[in-house]
Amino acid sequence: MIRRPMTRESVTGRALTLLLLLGCAAYDEAPSSPSVMSLDREKAEEGAGGAPAPEPAAAAAPKKMRARRAEVKADKNTSGEDGFFADEEMEEEPADDDAGARTRSWFPESFLFAPEVVTDGTGRAVVDVTVPDRLTTWRVLGLAHSRSGGLAGDVLRFTGTLPTYVEPVVPDLLRVGDRLELPVQVVNTTDGAVSGALRVTASGGADHGMRGPIVVPASGSILTRIPLSVERAETITLRAGFGDADAVEHTIEVVPTGRPVIQRSGGALGAPRTVALPTTSASAAALVVFPGGKTVLRSEVSERVGEGAAAAAHALIVSAHGAALSVPTSEDSKLSQRVRKQRIVATQRAMAAARIPSLAVARVLAPAALHHPEDPVLTRLGERLVDGLVSQQRPDGSFGGDTRETWTVQRLVVSTAETVRALRAAAERSERARKHLTRVELLARAAIERHRGQVDDPYTAAAVLASGLAGSELAEELDARLRKGLVPDERGGLRLELSEGVVRADGRAPTVVDGASLAALALDGRADTAGLLADLGGTLLGNYTPRRGWGDGVTDLRALEATLALFTESPPEGVVVTLSADGAVVARGTFDDQVIHGRLSLLGEVSGAESWTIAAEPPTAGLGFSLTVTAWEAWTDPPTGTGLELMITPPANPRVGKPGELQISGAAPAGKPLVVSVTPPAGVEISGLDDLQRRGALTGFEADEREVRLNLPPLAPGALIDLELEAIPTLRGRLSSGPVSLRIADDEREITVPPTVWEVR
Repeated sequence: MIRRPMTRESVTGRALTLLLLLGCAAYDEAPSSPSVMSLDREKAEEGAGGAPAPEPAAAAAPKKMRARRAEVKADKNTSGEDGFFADEEMEEEPADDDAGARTRSWFPESFLFAPEVVTDGTGRAVVDVTVPDRLTTWRVLGLAHSRSGGLAGDVLRFTGTLPTYVEPVVPDLLRVGDRLELPVQVVNTTDGAVSGALRVTASGGADHGMRGPIVVPASGSILTRIPLSVERAETITLRAGFGDADAVEHTIEVVPTGRPVIQRSGGALGAPRTVALPTTSASAAALVVFPGGKTVLRSEVSERVGEGAAAAAHALIVSAHGAALSVPTSEDSKLSQRVRKQRIVATQRAMAAARIPSLAVARVLAPAALHHPEDPVLTRLGERLVDGLVSQQRPDGSFGGDTRETWTVQRLVVSTAETVRALRAAAERSERARKHLTRVELLARAAIERHRGQVDDPYTAAAVLASGLAGSELAEELDARLRKGLVPDERGGLRLELSEGVVRADGRAPTVVDGASLAALALDGRADTAGLLADLGGTLLGNYTPRRGWGDGVTDLRALEATLALFTESPPEGVVVTLSADGAVVARGTFDDQVIHGRLSLLGEVSGAESWTIAAEPPTAGLGFSLTVTAWEAWTDPPTGTGLELMITPPANPRVGKPGELQISGAAPAGKPLVVSVTPPAGVEISGLDDLQRRGALTGFEADEREVRLNLPPLAPGALIDLELEAIPTLRGRLSSGPVSLRIADDEREITVPPTVWEVR
């Protein structure tokens, strides 16, 4: 048992509240919560028992250890003050005598997050955990607080190891045609030599190798390379074992190297949806079903807030709803931190945008700022903007008509309706706005009545109906005009027909999403609209793209408002979702018992299909779906006319463990931010990105095991893309990269070049 005093301020009082975090990736910094305990994997530089690391360095892998007990208690320290201690007692579950080596196959990065562990009267608590199959050093980070407000914390480490273990270096992904030498290391941490048979097998159509009895010296290791080749797309199960000492199992996904043709559709499941996503070759279908509003909110949480008042308002509304998204898991702890950072950044952007509170700025920011009554800064900002809105009403009751621009009657009516709707939203949270609302509405209603005969398009009808400015007679007239303007969308939902010359309040032409959002807000609460709202909601979800949203800031803001209004109810229990291709069932699942993180995911494969049908039983409008169908075709020359050019040059003579230069060059229109997506071959690590960002070659980047996304600053006139990335191979063989793409960040223009083959020695 390990027992030592905490390093932070002493904790007074016996009853403590702890928050436990157990994971395998070491934290760069302690979580912001005042009471945290975590169990993390330390990235040790040396192998267990002083044995040298494999070539290349392999991820550690322990024997499966179960029912380990972590105890945390408060006690007296040497100075006699009440202190906080972390005790760790580890008892390995005995192996079955006749079962041989356990097969290790559970390798999560994080495996426990306990936000509120309350101790007993003696300041003691016991938490039982199952330690994953990694051979590594774990870190327990504990932060605690007492009822009297005292804080304390400490870090504890322990190592999970085996006397002798086998460790293959396994890539996360391979591509069809890859041929490599898979490093397999056997490590002996004991004082005597160990002998046994090394066995390596691979499922599926992949080749595999086996090596007979070997002798591993005391405190040493032996590295051998097993040839592995893959000829078709599948999931390989790789198993390596050394005698009765250890066995480990990994899965490797194998993907095609052809040009991916990706088609997407989405919507709501208020009725069966049939979408035409034709493919003529082998295709993989991925269907995700989710509660509409909550899932969109979750994916909109981001620490990056766009420029402009509308983007700031959108982020303020998302962060205001963010508290309802969190549950006690380590993933949602990070989500809560992102929500907090999003609110802070959005507040800064809102304050900057409100320095000159124009009508357009005040209209979007006033209700958004008042979504945060707990924040006095935002509350004062919202009320100041409400005053600004009221002061800009013209004597005739309208809002808008700036003489510096050309205003049509249609735009003036939409601007007036949108401003009153914003003031209504503010009045739900502000007494000051409520005092102004009656007078403002009275004048604005008179302005709408004066112009009612001059505007006859469904978009403007929806704007007025959503504002609540129409009396009963006018409301019926506008309702009929709006419904007449709803036409089928190509994805199976409904869209609002947009007449030529119609503009939003800001003077820009509305998009399909603008029209669907405004129509949904106008019809919400009216009679006989259940089917219409479900179809409009389907159009909203079908046009939503995570990270890109629906469009510009104003469109995002309105679409989010409509989505939250339409998808408020939780789906009923036992909803069965079926995915069919050309009438044949491909996959089926039940939403309530097969969900992970609030989503049901279904996968299927077909040789080709013309149409896909997604159905929920019973039909549930509150469920949204996203269907992605991917087929692989032969690579052709990149399309012309995009204004984009791209060329990839792999390192010359790449060698294992030796840095090489991956060169990316190309051309793009000046003045536009760019995004380059690179998918290196299996086992190739891209490094030096932080240095590129410091030098200004990148404005940001995101990297994971499969893809590196690089954000490039806008090019100067006549300048070219010229990037040199440091690539370090860790596997030997003939390996194919994935495609590399270049796109303009703020539009849909994109170019993709085929994969390249690397001969790594």
